[in-house]
Amino acid sequence: MTATLNEPDLASTVTRKDRRIIDRRERDRSVVWGIVGAAVLAAVCLTASITLPGAPVGAILVVFSLAYIFRGVLFSWQGLLNIFLLVVLFIPAKRVAIAIPLPFDLEVYRVVLVGLILAVVVSLLVDPKFRMREMKFQWLIGLMLGTMILSLGANAAPLTEQALAGGSIGAILNFVLLSSPFFLVRLLLSSVKVVDGVIALLSVGGAIIGIGAAIERLTHTNIFLLIGSIPGFQRLTEASEDFRSGGARAFGSAQHPIALGVLLCMLIPLAIYQARHAEWPQKNKKLFWIVCAALMGVGVICTVSRTAYLVLALMALIAIIWRPGFLYKLVIIGAPMAALASLAAPQAVLSSLRSFLDPKSLIESQYASAGWTGSGRLADLGPSLTEAARTPWFGTGPGSRIVTGPEANAFILDNQMLGTLLEGGIVGSIAAILLLVVPTITLLVFARRQVAGSKYRDLGLALAASIAGYFLSLFFFDGFGFLQTLMMFFVLLALGAWLLTESPTAVADRALADRRKFMREIARRENAGARVGS
Repeated sequence: MTATLNEPDLASTVTRKDRRIIDRRERDRSVVWGIVGAAVLAAVCLTASITLPGAPVGAILVVFSLAYIFRGVLFSWQGLLNIFLLVVLFIPAKRVAIAIPLPFDLEVYRVVLVGLILAVVVSLLVDPKFRMREMKFQWLIGLMLGTMILSLGANAAPLTEQALAGGSIGAILNFVLLSSPFFLVRLLLSSVKVVDGVIALLSVGGAIIGIGAAIERLTHTNIFLLIGSIPGFQRLTEASEDFRSGGARAFGSAQHPIALGVLLCMLIPLAIYQARHAEWPQKNKKLFWIVCAALMGVGVICTVSRTAYLVLALMALIAIIWRPGFLYKLVIIGAPMAALASLAAPQAVLSSLRSFLDPKSLIESQYASAGWTGSGRLADLGPSLTEAARTPWFGTGPGSRIVTGPEANAFILDNQMLGTLLEGGIVGSIAAILLLVVPTITLLVFARRQVAGSKYRDLGLALAASIAGYFLSLFFFDGFGFLQTLMMFFVLLALGAWLLTESPTAVADRALADRRKFMREIARRENAGARVGS
């Protein structure tokens, strides 16, 4: 009796054989392309070593080698998002740039932002799986942009006469670029896992910045500017020193100590949120994230910034009002951690406390040097309001006030809202206020909801406190001119938009609303049918 091979066995045999042939061809093709790539790389290295200095070539090759090794992480959407956040956190804007001779400074954040924008636009056009997401707050950014354009139109003639039209257009384009993180981050927040990863990265990054600020306070060495010494980078400004309360104020990865203090204050609520809801680390989770928050507090102290203390006070007040039980934790846990953090610069803490306890001297200091560079905030208030009354509705135009450089035509106000009133008028000021107040109120309302679940209620409260703190700080420094804090605000705004539109709570709410709408429609049709039958 002869054995016969039935059709299914024959098909499976042929399939396995074909698979082996395909695999062998793929391996051969990979080997060929590997040889070609190695030859091209060798030719590039040889040419570069002959024609270019060795250090830049080595730096470039190291970067490309690391990019290839970690390509699985770097060239994913989450990887690109993390790269952008790391650049915002650690590479000082306006202080470090890529060393390529161009008519403008090629700053790292600009390169990353433009690259990410191009990648997202291409993916939206060619990848059906990559889709637009509900933004929630995009109309506020559009309103702000619209008022800037209106102000430009209303002041076109005087801006042209003063040769400021180009700078005004540049200010609008710069706002478009700096607000793009809201749209980019919102598009890339595709899941709860990604959101948790972003919050963890920002919290740990803030702790690292706090450590760097303490090192700078003690040693006068800004570790974040060291990147400017790496081949391929250059420093746009040298390390700055600003002494107060018996030591140097920390600049860290920011443009100014006040900006650094505000940044760390904006991140502290995220670390506190992590202490309760993070899934990592498995052991000593609460202690880890509280230590991260305390390290940020150390950084705040090392900036010797009264503005930062006001921001912390407002955020604590919001937390206590919305979560009365937080007062107990603030006293039991927060007070000892704050006391330990103050040991990093006790003289700075005592000096700041003394200034708040002597309001008369504090107010007098804000009236100092009226009419001169470096004048106090209150000294600038009266003259600025008088100037604003000349062009009340649309101001003098975006970018019309130049406060640094040889073309400076105005004083630094240390008050972003006052500066917005001067440049954008009442219309621009209303848009700026709405941009910050509407998300704060919306998130605080969300944080009150019982059906949201404690995790997402706490996230809403943390984000609302951060945005409210940033809004308060804008009355004490020119916040929109400090790019790190401005971009971080838009990142937090994107997290808030995700929470309100795509978090599990928001999805459940939408499903419930659709079901209620469906049931009302059925009831309406049944009632209509009953009326017809009668």
